[in-house]
Amino acid sequence: MKNIIAFSCLLFAQLAVADIFRVFRETDGSTNWQWIANFSSGIFIIALSLTIVRLFFSRRQSHRYNRELEEIKAQLEVRVQERTATLNEANDLLKGSNKALETEISGHLSTTSQLRRSESYITEILSSMPLMLIGLNNKNKITQWNRRAEEISGVSTTDAISKDLWKAYPEITVTAEQIAQALEQKAAVTIKYSQRGQYYFDITIYPLTDQTETGVVILIDDVTQQVKSETMLIQRDKMSLMGEMASDMAHDINLPLRAMLKSVKTVRQGLTDEPFDRVALQEILEDTVIRGQQARSVIENLMEFSSSGGDVKSQANITQIIDHSVELAEDVLSVTSGLRF
Repeated sequence: MKNIIAFSCLLFAQLAVADIFRVFRETDGSTNWQWIANFSSGIFIIALSLTIVRLFFSRRQSHRYNRELEEIKAQLEVRVQERTATLNEANDLLKGSNKALETEISGHLSTTSQLRRSESYITEILSSMPLMLIGLNNKNKITQWNRRAEEISGVSTTDAISKDLWKAYPEITVTAEQIAQALEQKAAVTIKYSQRGQYYFDITIYPLTDQTETGVVILIDDVTQQVKSETMLIQRDKMSLMGEMASDMAHDINLPLRAMLKSVKTVRQGLTDEPFDRVALQEILEDTVIRGQQARSVIENLMEFSSSGGDVKSQANITQIIDHSVELAEDVLSVTSGLRF
């Protein structure tokens, strides 16, 4: 259409340059305006027809485009609905996942809080223990160093952690061989260490068998006060026992001595009588001799006991020991009736 219009314009332009009315002139040179009007009307009708045809095809094309656009729109709407449904479903799943994640995070936070409280509680227990606690790994590097260890050694926890035990605390009496023994035997090793009369320590080394890393824990308990108290109790018991034994010995010696004094007084009184009874006096003197033998037997046994070998073991005849016990009992006890010896 554009080409036709351009061609027509070019044609008219050429005619205009020459003489646009030349074809519409009569032989006498006059212009036939009727022809011009008819020609112009034809041209106008042709252009109008072409325009109408162009508009018709454009309308059909626009209708086709509109239908295609409607189809595309419908497809897009379907896709949008599907995508919206997918997004809603994904949002629902995401909300569910978020709720589950929040629940899990809350559980983890609660577990973490409990673990922190438990760790703090255990750390406080270890720090507050009244004995030294030293933890070592398999290379004898310090992993635990409680407050009591700081007080006794004078080494702070910061300076002790990750250090070699004997470099951090050279005065410790535990040896590497003893630690190796506990690890090899997989059992606790107990050591008694003391400086007589000054201090006493109970040292326990036990391995960590249920851990991913091997190691040991050393417990050093200062039992100086306990040992001194026990020693004082033993000494007191010894003194009490010695007092009881001295009282028993005094009683055992006093009985025959009193009887001897009584017999002597009786003899002295009997000698003043005229005439005196010789037989009765002899019986009294015999009884005095027996009482003297009882007192001598007690003293001899006491001297034998005091001069014994103490803790030195020696062989002895059990029969003689029994006979000597019976004899001692007969000497000490004045009345033997009713006893089975």
